[in-house]
Amino acid sequence: MKPILILLFAIANLIAGCATSGSNPVADMPSWMGGLPANAPPRPGTAAYDAW
Repeated sequence: MKPILILLFAIANLIAGCATSGSNPVADMPSWMGGLPANAPPRPGTAAYDAW
């Protein structure tokens, strides 16, 4: 029974790790899910930021 629980725990950790990969996962979410609003300034280091 313990090996099954360890395997399930490892799989859950892998899935959770993939869900948060990226530089800023909150900014990548739509605004209706709690991400950045539509009128937020662009991210630093992007071409849109340089133009802004």
